[in-house]
Amino acid sequence: YQVSVRIINQTGREWIMEAFGEVKRDNTGKALSIHGTAQDVTERKKAEEELQKIFTLTPDLIAIARPDGYFNKINPAWEQLLGYSVDEIMKMDYAELIHPLDLQPTLNEVQTQIKGEATINFINRYRCKNGSYKFLEWNASPAPDGTLYAIARDITERKRVEKEREQFFQFFQTSNDLMSLADSNGTFLKTNPSFSATLGYSEAELISRPFFDFVVPEDKQATIDKFKRQMQVGVTLNFENRYLCKDGTIKWLSWRASFSKEDRITYATARDISNVRKGELELKKLYKEINSSGDIIFNTDTQGIFTYV
Repeated sequence: YQVSVRIINQTGREWIMEAFGEVKRDNTGKALSIHGTAQDVTERKKAEEELQKIFTLTPDLIAIARPDGYFNKINPAWEQLLGYSVDEIMKMDYAELIHPLDLQPTLNEVQTQIKGEATINFINRYRCKNGSYKFLEWNASPAPDGTLYAIARDITERKRVEKEREQFFQFFQTSNDLMSLADSNGTFLKTNPSFSATLGYSEAELISRPFFDFVVPEDKQATIDKFKRQMQVGVTLNFENRYLCKDGTIKWLSWRASFSKEDRITYATARDISNVRKGELELKKLYKEINSSGDIIFNTDTQGIFTYV
């Protein structure tokens, strides 16, 4: 026989004893004697209970798998993340759950584990019951008998953020508009190629300098005031100022910017409106010349009706 019993001594301390033994009986089945041993397994049982709590409560996926592609044991986090019941997953070859594009790399990694090498930060995608996929990052270690002990973390959100960041910087690099990142002091942290193409400065000449250094003196105070206001309200829309180019010319820029209070960074984009401004000035000059002229100037539509005199 093998039994585990809890014993409370006179001081109130609880012990867990594990007993192994054999009952000797006569020909009629009557017990004659008991021979066996008992061992204090209190600390071992407590450790097992603590490990079971971790196994049950951790949000990471824990698995004990066989080389043939089936699981010996998985924790409840699998069901919570993928949507399948634990029983459903236990009946499946784990290859059925892996994204087709990740299957061969995963099988290659498993073969590496079977040879005795550990897996560190291996990433693949597992299919959820609703058809979507989760990115998992694995760490695993093999036992001598080929059993695989593995733990995986859901990194789907991290991968989404990485993809968005990659798409943003791809747009950042190719945009025709001027784009920049600046700290809470107004110092450029990064500028895109259009910034250099428009103003003539290299990125190395722009970064680590406050953008106020590049604003014409007449617009500097208005720019500082707008920047301070932006840090309070978070957004700047259609603010116009003039920037000094490296060759001494001036560019009119129209800004849209957003200040992130969390990372204390201003994300800004600007459009070169110099030609628009030049056209407006030429039009105003023309109207002024017309209004001061002694000649009669008029315009009519196709019906002969005056539209301007």
